[in-house]
Amino acid sequence: MSFFGGRKGNLRLLTIFAVVAVVVLAAVLIYATHYSNVAHVTVSGGQVHFIEGQGDGGWWFGPPTRNYSNGTHGFPISVTPGAEFSVVVLIITTDVTPHTIESITVDAPFAFAFANAALPVVVPPGNDNNLVLTLDAPQSSGTYAFSVTIQTQ
Repeated sequence: MSFFGGRKGNLRLLTIFAVVAVVVLAAVLIYATHYSNVAHVTVSGGQVHFIEGQGDGGWWFGPPTRNYSNGTHGFPISVTPGAEFSVVVLIITTDVTPHTIESITVDAPFAFAFANAALPVVVPPGNDNNLVLTLDAPQSSGTYAFSVTIQTQ
């Protein structure tokens, strides 16, 4: 008599092992097939442009063009087509009077979803803060760079 209960026990154990192996193999193939076919959008980065004036301290909100690429600010990233992702813009107030962020536009194929502040928003002097922009990625897979314009007054 063998440890597993003789010849019938070995056959039963071998059958159970074969069924489990087939189920695991099928699950792995289904998973691999599903996830290998998911399209991806690579957001290499981009630029944020401020349409702003100058006061005594220089540009109202810091440099008028900010680059987001080559490993800066968390870019590049990979997302699924149409997914939301965030761009964090440091708002540096350099003027002695309040100024307003009036609107935000994003060039196609990206779309502007929302910001962490309702627009228009008045930014008082000395109130440096992050403006978090949520953008929608393009609908087609590929590699893209965003271009955001922030209109101020």
